[in-house]
Amino acid sequence: MKKSLFFFLCALFSLAHADLISIDFEDGTHTEVIDDFYANLGLNFVNAEWHDHGNLAGGEGLGLLSQREPFGSLIPPEDPIVGLFSGNVSFVTITAMDVGSKDARIDVFDVNNNLIGSDNIVGSGSGVGDFGDLTVTAVGIRRFELYQPFQLPSTETGDGIVLDNLSFNISLVPEPSSILLISFAFALLLPFRKK
Repeated sequence: MKKSLFFFLCALFSLAHADLISIDFEDGTHTEVIDDFYANLGLNFVNAEWHDHGNLAGGEGLGLLSQREPFGSLIPPEDPIVGLFSGNVSFVTITAMDVGSKDARIDVFDVNNNLIGSDNIVGSGSGVGDFGDLTVTAVGIRRFELYQPFQLPSTETGDGIVLDNLSFNISLVPEPSSILLISFAFALLLPFRKK
């Protein structure tokens, strides 16, 4: 009986795990809105589009940019790029490129929209060639916001950032039907146990 219970629990726990997911944003089209393009990976975006890195030193291909702000513009706190996870995440990191005097910030929230973590990169000057990773580790991350925490009117342009190379881990919880199937198989084996 103990051996059967052990195998049942092993089978059940093997269904639940966390996968590391990396997105380099190279699979989109310049200036197209991202929205649910990465839904199969457990992530939807709000206010985000693919954008060519242009002539950024060290940048190549496509990156992530605010959908409503022109290239080179700031990402204001009141209109951030938002990522919505389909499940709980405990780690998220993204590279901010050309972080100048307007800085770069990520805030993460739980399922009840409580702020549970943040990270900030402080830049200087125009930020040309200054890259940094925004990284947050917290239990139960369901949403993140990316923006520049500047104190000037949001109509100011220039000194914007491009974001690239997003990584996160999403907990994959087994479907109820999988749990039911394993439980049923375990129940069928019970009459055949040794006495």
